[in-house]
Amino acid sequence: MAKQTQRGYYESRISEITGFQNVEDLIRIEECMRIDLFHSTLDWLSAEQFDKGAFKAIQVLRLGAEMGYWDHLNSDQEDSNNVSSL
Repeated sequence: MAKQTQRGYYESRISEITGFQNVEDLIRIEECMRIDLFHSTLDWLSAEQFDKGAFKAIQVLRLGAEMGYWDHLNSDQEDSNNVSSL
């Protein structure tokens, strides 16, 4: 499978509000929002719900990585200051 290099709308929005730049991380955050948090598409969310969901997804992904369920976010490994205040 080819590595995705272009951002979609949701990845761009997540990057804008979180500061994350790594495309793989942005895709993981979006998938976590869809699958684990909202169990749905994202198009029905208000801007506030979407923004809160993005930060909550980062928390979920970080916690899972700390517990050994999956790999850490690339952005956390590249820049430990990125969204560190969550």
